[in-house]
Amino acid sequence: MNLFKAFLALGLIIFFHELSHFMVAYWFNLEIKQLSLGFGPSLYSFPGLSEIPFHLRLFPFGGFVE
Repeated sequence: MNLFKAFLALGLIIFFHELSHFMVAYWFNLEIKQLSLGFGPSLYSFPGLSEIPFHLRLFPFGGFVE
């Protein structure tokens, strides 16, 4: 159970960190191709803000805004 809580906390920290990168790029009208939480192949994808795709990926150890 403690391991689950640790992964959940880490995931939330990563999510808000990457979301801040996304919002700054969006506010400055930079081209954003996708927002991803995790690395590797995409497990789930849905359209987010302004139809920019949001991906949940296989390995939840990081994220990126492309």
